[in-house]
Amino acid sequence: MTIDFFTTTLTLGIVVNLVYGFTTFTSLTLFYLSTPPRHLRMFIGFNVVSLTYHFLGYSIKLILDLIDVLNARGWELSPKISSQKYLLRAFATLLTTRLVEVEEALKARGLEG
Repeated sequence: MTIDFFTTTLTLGIVVNLVYGFTTFTSLTLFYLSTPPRHLRMFIGFNVVSLTYHFLGYSIKLILDLIDVLNARGWELSPKISSQKYLLRAFATLLTTRLVEVEEALKARGLEG
């Protein structure tokens, strides 16, 4: 809001979008922090949504471990584009590697696509 205020582009629509984004992020965060996966499975059953919710914590742990590894190698988060591009490239590599591992695990269990 400060940037919009100083550039005189602050409108009611921008304020509403910022408030909406903040409340959505806060409510989803509070829901995740206060609801164990087993409660969600009991309420909606075992499906894609409950399975994704169950693995969300693992995905966050992978991302935090990636950031720790990058920090150990001397990477520091900065406003420079090159720093952020390096993080995104490392994240894309991790994501691709994990997808290949999951695909190979499913093929080993007999699932062909």
